[in-house]
Amino acid sequence: MTKQQKILIFLVLSTTFYVLSRIATYWFTDTLYAKAKGLNRNGSPAEAEKLLLSAVKISPHEPYYHLELSESYTKLSFPEKAIEESQKAIDLSPSNVNLRRAEFSMYIKLSLIDPKYLLPAVNVLEEAIKMAPTDAKLFYNLALAYVRIGQEDKAISIMQKTIDLKPNYKEARLAYAFFLIEKKEYQKARNELNYILEKIDPTDSLAKQTLEEIK
Repeated sequence: MTKQQKILIFLVLSTTFYVLSRIATYWFTDTLYAKAKGLNRNGSPAEAEKLLLSAVKISPHEPYYHLELSESYTKLSFPEKAIEESQKAIDLSPSNVNLRRAEFSMYIKLSLIDPKYLLPAVNVLEEAIKMAPTDAKLFYNLALAYVRIGQEDKAISIMQKTIDLKPNYKEARLAYAFFLIEKKEYQKARNELNYILEKIDPTDSLAKQTLEEIK
């Protein structure tokens, strides 16, 4: 066997070993992530945290590992750590709108601990909308967030935009109707409820009940 042949064999074996090693690492960390995700959903965030810390140590550049770790810290009521891990995920994939959705969800959950987290939740959605300006669900959640910080007029304006983007968005029209009822604009509210029943869902019991109550 010539020297060149030996070198070639060495390179092939080295490359094969590297590829297999990477596959094994990915499989192992992904298994940790999947188990941790299940633990978070089943109410065991402390156990999930341990697995995820191992996963991010091995694969620190995977945004969804950091995101799930943020979820663990949120459930454990560790706001600073939750925010830190969420930010790491976003830094790794800044154009990922789904990470912004998850960040918003994190702040909403943290607001149950301290209402001061509502304003960051609003800010997150404002930024997400810049990235996805036709996403009606982002506008819908933003409107609800504005209600929670006491800016009802802003919420109404945004909910109108939501309906413009997606006319058959039942939840948005229903929320908009409730906003109008609060402002005693009953005819406009009836119009929204009738739209739901006539053009979206004729069986919607809440729309029917609400319409009866304001006749």
